[in-house]
Amino acid sequence: MEAKWEYQTDKVVIIPYVPEKKKYFPETFLVSLYSRLVEDGTLKVTFPGMDVASLNKFIAYLHRRSVLMFHFKTEDGKVGEPFGFAWICEVEGKDGARKASFGFAIFRKFWGRVENRHACMLAIYWWFTALKIDILYATTLVKNKLAQNYAKNFGFKVIGVMPKFFIHDGELVDVVLRYLEKDYFLKIYEAWRAQISPFGVLGK
Repeated sequence: MEAKWEYQTDKVVIIPYVPEKKKYFPETFLVSLYSRLVEDGTLKVTFPGMDVASLNKFIAYLHRRSVLMFHFKTEDGKVGEPFGFAWICEVEGKDGARKASFGFAIFRKFWGRVENRHACMLAIYWWFTALKIDILYATTLVKNKLAQNYAKNFGFKVIGVMPKFFIHDGELVDVVLRYLEKDYFLKIYEAWRAQISPFGVLGK
């Protein structure tokens, strides 16, 4: 990890999942993510309508996608404990006209902490800048009020409710569809970035 890595604050750093980087991602990495979500009881809510109920299916799903890990930073600026992750999917288009969907997962013991917002801001910023996404779409279960309120922090706009769009616990359920455009988000990001401390240097 470069010392001038842009995608960090004094509290958190996000790291793209690259299996070859054994320092951050051992062979059991995806297994540990699956186990954590199962332990938290959040697997179905995190992946609504997606067939990831078994470990093999979970690994197959995430292994094919761009995943970002959320890590706390230690007092000396090094990469600390992981507290969540995000992934991008359904990417289509070319530079200047690219869309995608995404998902977030925060481990239950860290819910409600300010670092979560830092990491999610950085993740969205990464997708819009590093991956050159122009518009992001998000779907959340209608009953997931926590996720719906959380999305407001980043500027997501509601398109509407799609009836019976996902299969959840064996039933067809309604979801809320949202979108976020790059230029609109970057204004929010720049205002947020100006209010917090500098990037800091990632310790070796």
